Amino acid sequence: MRFRDFHKNIKIRIIETFMSRFVGSMIFPFMSIYLAVHFGAKMAGLLLLINVFIGIGINFIGGYFADQFGRKMIMLFAETLRFAAFFIMMICNSPWFFSPAVTFMMMTVNSICWGLAGPANSAMLIDVSTPEQRKLMYSITYWANNLSIAIGGILGAFLFKDYLFQLFLALTVVTGVVVYLVAFFIDESYAPVSSVLRPQEHVLQLFANYKKVLHDRMFVLYVFAGVLILSMEFQLTNYVGIRLSAEMPVQQFLFWKVDGVQMMGFLRSENTILVALMALLAAKLITPFETNPSWSEAASFLRSDMG
Repeated sequence: MRFRDFHKNIKIRIIETFMSRFVGSMIFPFMSIYLAVHFGAKMAGLLLLINVFIGIGINFIGGYFADQFGRKMIMLFAETLRFAAFFIMMICNSPWFFSPAVTFMMMTVNSICWGLAGPANSAMLIDVSTPEQRKLMYSITYWANNLSIAIGGILGAFLFKDYLFQLFLALTVVTGVVVYLVAFFIDESYAPVSSVLRPQEHVLQLFANYKKVLHDRMFVLYVFAGVLILSMEFQLTNYVGIRLSAEMPVQQFLFWKVDGVQMMGFLRSENTILVALMALLAAKLITPFETNPSWSEAASFLRSDMG
């Protein structure tokens, strides 16, 4: 199995996700510092918490929309809305106009887009791949994501404070390219059943679907635990970033003089690299068990889950 054997949707999504995360990693890990500077540390924590929960809430209905209206339609809508949000963020941090409040509102719009596009993107990858392809597909996606975050985090550490407008400009351009790719090169992978439902009927059907899911108690506990872990991880990262930017003086680090913001970039990149290396070690450790039929299914799940 090789990369060129993948469906073109998979190739495009891997490439455009790498580009988006590469530029996005120069900006969004440091937005907690941006909000703390302009709104205060406590208010920044509250705003970020609201932002995260809105994204998670929209994520719960994103999958339903992808099944009802098709993967491509939802992805195109979300990416177009994201492009508009990034364009406004660029204008609000330009030499001609400045508005942290509008910037935060557009961050929330970006979280909504993430909640809408994420399930549709994941479902599309499943639609156009075979079980044999998914191991390599998730591995490539995993390493591409970590590489983009590691490199982007270090570059952003040195560019964020003085070149924020240019970074938002680059992010807007990359998102425009993503919209173009989704609109003209991505193929629809799922044809929804044609049905005309009223808004209240969509709501009832959505709740009926989740009612079935809630019967699986173990799955519900697993999802709930995952949400708590990710919430703590994100908030801890934001807290460390704010503390470093406020309290760490400029000092020598290897061949550079770094401040708290730049150290935050180094730490995030170091964390990403360590996670990737530990994931590689974990994959090697479970490989011998794949020859055992009782372990093979669990091993495949673990590998795909890391993607």
